[in-house]
Amino acid sequence: MEKMSGKKRLIIGLVSIFVLAVLVLFCCGDLTITKIDETSKDTEESIDESVDVLDEASLELFDTGKGLTIKMGSGMKENKNGDHSVYYFADNVMVSVKMVGFEELEEDGTGSADSSIEDYIKIIEDNNENIAFTTDSYGNPSTTYTVEDKKNDLFYYATVRKGSEAFWLINFSCLEEEKDARLPEFELWASTIEVN
Repeated sequence: MEKMSGKKRLIIGLVSIFVLAVLVLFCCGDLTITKIDETSKDTEESIDESVDVLDEASLELFDTGKGLTIKMGSGMKENKNGDHSVYYFADNVMVSVKMVGFEELEEDGTGSADSSIEDYIKIIEDNNENIAFTTDSYGNPSTTYTVEDKKNDLFYYATVRKGSEAFWLINFSCLEEEKDARLPEFELWASTIEVN
């Protein structure tokens, strides 16, 4: 059996995140990705009470067991999914974590352990024309985008990290109508990510 390249695994991983989100929310129909230009940081919108997200002190530490920890609302549950290193969910929130090892990037010639986060971000952007990374309010590299569907449009906030053996792509998602309330939470949760 031929081993899949890191670039192919990255593309398949991104696609599987979209598919998984659609399945979890029981969506159907044609999907398109639209880059979100700006999102409001201020909202008085009510959010799902099943996930406690008041401030960093109220967050619970989750350990992937694979070299990444993150603090999130205590209502999050872990689910093992073959397409992701780890996947967490609550009623209307999903977090998927994808690890891409340096060896995989070396095999397909797109990167190595010497590659920077900026190099890895370029790989992601080159393979996803509607995605462009900037920095969030905590200084973390991030991007936002929407997956549109006939029933439920999904909002995504994505960030990347570099560890000692791999790059990590972390996607946070919710229903589009909750993006204004959720984006500050996602940025806070992302600010707590630690990798080894």
